Amino acid sequence: MVPTAWGKVARTVLKGCCMGAADVVPGVSGGTMALLLGIYPELLASLGALSDRALWQDAASLRWRSVLDRVNIRFLIPLGIGVGTALLVLARAVEAVLSRWPLQLWSFFCGLILGSAIVIGRDRVDWRSDRILLVLASLATVWLCMGLAPAVTPTVPWFLLLCGWLAVGAMLLPGVSGSWVLVMMGQYGPVLAAVNNQEWDIVMAVLAGGAMGLLTVSKALLWMYRRWTQPMLAVLVGIMAGSVRRIWPWNSASALDGSDAGPSILGLTIPDITPEYAASTEFVTVCAAALAGLALVYILARSSTALEASQRESPR
Repeated sequence: MVPTAWGKVARTVLKGCCMGAADVVPGVSGGTMALLLGIYPELLASLGALSDRALWQDAASLRWRSVLDRVNIRFLIPLGIGVGTALLVLARAVEAVLSRWPLQLWSFFCGLILGSAIVIGRDRVDWRSDRILLVLASLATVWLCMGLAPAVTPTVPWFLLLCGWLAVGAMLLPGVSGSWVLVMMGQYGPVLAAVNNQEWDIVMAVLAGGAMGLLTVSKALLWMYRRWTQPMLAVLVGIMAGSVRRIWPWNSASALDGSDAGPSILGLTIPDITPEYAASTEFVTVCAAALAGLALVYILARSSTALEASQRESPR
């Protein structure tokens, strides 16, 4: 029993690391990772329980055993450790890799998000005509939103609280990245630098806003997920597909240095793929990175499915 329990804790920590790693970069959602890893409903239910009135009444009366019974603490603590560890460790690494190999990294993320949309759409959505319309509508909406220019905003406490609230709310929604919300609100660079430089006043303001987002958004999302599971999954597939506009490698790399990478089709920058460029190391590594992202999503999805099947059979 003990090894099994510790094994479950270790798996939850690793799943949290996957979520945290996804949320470090704009365009890749921790909610997508939670959905792929099979913990999305449990995540929403556990976070939603934190805002229950009965929970806070028990806490005010110092009935800590009852509080722990109401909160899925054995799930939330390991998951939080994994998310926090990934955010702290990978923030500096992603900043360094983006400065050296932007095309390859964004291509990897593009493969991740496209693979997520394909796997979820194939394995979890019962397709009908109305759900196809939902996919197309959400895809078009997100595609247009991804073309908006990032805002220039002040780094003041009240605005950082708002950024944290919106970013964490987006993080819980598969296909919408909390980091992308920070980009659109002009705070991605300052917040990433604050994490790397240990500017705790900025970090704590964003975290406080994020805590408010967890308490308010999770319960609404859980209600929607339980009531309209299939329509919501269809919308999420469209959101993930539409977010490709933001993480398309040539779009993102040119946005970093302000250069014009060439002509565009529907907002996607199209490079001039000559025979020489197609045989170049850059193009080959960009394609390999995208395939690696697709493969990673497939492996995560298959392993999660196998784990769920084994857990269902184990009580027997």
